[in-house]
Amino acid sequence: MEREHKIEHVTCPDCGLIVQVHLKESGFENTLTEPGSKCHYEMGSAVLNCPILKLEILEAHRILRKL
Repeated sequence: MEREHKIEHVTCPDCGLIVQVHLKESGFENTLTEPGSKCHYEMGSAVLNCPILKLEILEAHRILRKL
C-alpha cells in the first residue's frame, strides 16, 4: 500500500496555469488543475512543456525531494 504522498502547487507566472506536483513512492506526477486550459506560449494540450512552467515544476521537484 502506498504511503501518503506530498503535493506542491506550481503556477506559471505568465499565463496563470496551475499544476499540482505529486511526489509518490513511484515518482513524480504532474497534474494540470484546469484540464483544457491553454498555455500562453501556444503549447496547447502539451502545457507541461511550457518553458516557463517547466522551470517551476523542476523547482517543485527539488522542494519535494527535501521534504
